Amino acid sequence: MSGIILDVQALQSPAYARRGIGRYVADLVRTLEREHAGIVGHYVWNDRLEFGEPLAELDAELGLGGRLVPSSALRGCTVDVLHVPAPFAPLQRADDEAIAYGDWAVPVRARRLVLTVHDLIPWRHPEIYLADLRVRARYHHRLAMLPTADAIVADSEATARDVIELAGVAPGRVVVGGAGVGERFVPPTRPRSELLADLAGVLPPATDGFVLAAGALDWRKNLDGALAAYAMLPAEVRDAYPIVLAAPLYADDRSAVERLATELGIVGRVIAPGFVDDDTLVRLYQAASVVVVPSRLEGFGLPVVEARACGARTICSDTSSLVEVLPEPAARFDPDRPDDIARCVLAALTDPDYQALLDAVPEAPYSWSLTAARTVAAYAGGGPAPATLRVGDTHTTIGVVTHLPPAASGVADHSERLVAALDALPGVRVEAFNPAVPHRSPRAPGVRVHHLAALHERWASGALDHVLYCVGNGTMHRPLVDAMRTVPGAVFLHDVCVPILLGRDGDTAGSPGPIAEHATAVLVQSAHAVRMLREVAGVTGVDVGPHPCWNAGTTEQIVDTDGAPWVVSAGIAHEAKQTDRFVAAVGPLVAGGLARAAIVGDGGPRFVSDGDGIVTVGHVDDHAFDTWLRRATIAVQLRAFTNGESSGVVAHAMARGVPLVVTDIGAMSEVPDAAAVKVPVDVTPDALADVIAALLADPDRLASMRAAGLAFAASETATAQARRVVEALTSTRVAG
Repeated sequence: MSGIILDVQALQSPAYARRGIGRYVADLVRTLEREHAGIVGHYVWNDRLEFGEPLAELDAELGLGGRLVPSSALRGCTVDVLHVPAPFAPLQRADDEAIAYGDWAVPVRARRLVLTVHDLIPWRHPEIYLADLRVRARYHHRLAMLPTADAIVADSEATARDVIELAGVAPGRVVVGGAGVGERFVPPTRPRSELLADLAGVLPPATDGFVLAAGALDWRKNLDGALAAYAMLPAEVRDAYPIVLAAPLYADDRSAVERLATELGIVGRVIAPGFVDDDTLVRLYQAASVVVVPSRLEGFGLPVVEARACGARTICSDTSSLVEVLPEPAARFDPDRPDDIARCVLAALTDPDYQALLDAVPEAPYSWSLTAARTVAAYAGGGPAPATLRVGDTHTTIGVVTHLPPAASGVADHSERLVAALDALPGVRVEAFNPAVPHRSPRAPGVRVHHLAALHERWASGALDHVLYCVGNGTMHRPLVDAMRTVPGAVFLHDVCVPILLGRDGDTAGSPGPIAEHATAVLVQSAHAVRMLREVAGVTGVDVGPHPCWNAGTTEQIVDTDGAPWVVSAGIAHEAKQTDRFVAAVGPLVAGGLARAAIVGDGGPRFVSDGDGIVTVGHVDDHAFDTWLRRATIAVQLRAFTNGESSGVVAHAMARGVPLVVTDIGAMSEVPDAAAVKVPVDVTPDALADVIAALLADPDRLASMRAAGLAFAASETATAQARRVVEALTSTRVAG
């Protein structure tokens, strides 16, 4: 698919669809369809959200038909232009739960990205708007689009300055597009008495005049400042002119207004109808004695332009973009001084000279025709962004999306080594994307590590040839699965069954089907995992295993001459790892002086008792872990069941030449027989003890197992797996 794609998700936002930004998007679409017919190929909506009335109404009005498409239909397409006219509009489901940030972006590659930025007020005041960590993460995810955009259409000169100053965007890429007002916002054509009669459901009986304060109950909208100023007016003025708040009010907001009115002594003079539709808003503008817009900051100031288009006497704050939309200095006030607001309101109600001055303010040069024309010019631009030009670049760039150390995760450890091995291959470059705070990897110092929020922009700009998601069975991996809905890529599944990841604690199967349906290929590390993937999800996996054996630089054993040989179980102690069975088996060997035993990893103390002689080490760093493996005469790794995972401990043990006793299940069944003794899942403690004792008594077999493990590890390295991963990514395999 090619052409121009315009994102209309803002019309699906419960918080914004009927407010200024939603009206901006709807009116821009109307003007483009009327004055630049056919220039936009498709309008895209988010099919993870409710379609909703605002979008349905626009579709019915314009007859968009097949040109209004769900985002999933465009997944992976390359388009000429993607225009996102509301990058910061909060998108929420009907239950008011914010959707994952991976669901926001339109899943296409765009040769040219155009954004409309209405304001950067949250960035200027993060202490007010970004205090919640989740809100901050969503905002910064979208903020990452700005430096990558080919053109940014700003609502005002003030917003354009913020884009240049705060986001560091070159001035040549920023266009001031302005905004317009809907066709219904016009001066009255009927007597004022008729307008007031139409507002009988909003205004008290016998109302002849009123002050209209437009905005919302938000710090920057400053309606509390307007009420404080209104309370300063003479009582006889307040009696003649109640104040109407044209603002959407939720239950808590209404309570706050009532408390403030009580504190200010203006109960009965404040009319708060809550959200009003556009027809009612137009009548309020047309009938108001004065419209006051007390905002501390605005990106444009649509209420000012709308009110003036309706012929209303309008006053506003002397700040940000409002100085552009109301160019008469005398019509503006200091929003942080209620007495200054009160001065202007009183003059607008009682001073004929001031009223004449407001009536004579020239119209500001704003129209949807002008905004649409400037937007179309931004579409044309000067060609694709430099990031999309890969002329002469013969490298393959792979984006690896994963947790990395210091995250305490086997997946993170595996990924760090895989990233280093991939980046070391000839002709391959790697960029890593980490959901946590990005940092340079000591194992791969040349690899760029971004925050996950930058993934869509890097992919959409053409900077990445392939994307690989490294996913395990844990809640920490959910942001990666969210991102897959937007940025296509292969998934490296460390566990085939992922009930915890998918939030299906009651579903013991935990089929990865919901993940695989978004993946271009599914990579696993054993033939067993391939079979399991087919059985539980009907998906054909690609075996890039076995789990790599990490070369620590030395395989020299650490020989303790002051005691019996060490038998070690490593990893998190748990019933699933049959730690209880290990303890029951080695306890008699320790008591008889045949062995010493250690549990290396968290959770060990709850399986041992005082006096049984089994050492519990707890969590250790890489060096200490390696030391314990080199000290071990035998490593015992058991499993009660398998989710399709591979054992990093088993791979590490073979790389140190440690003979193994493993459960004959899953990927551990594929360990070379010469390097491991395999026991059944239901092995008894006594039978397990007999296997361990027999090995300890047979030094020749231990030496043979050590040699077999080292030989296997020499061939199954991180580099070997990296080559298989690249082959899987660059072939034409598709999951399913």
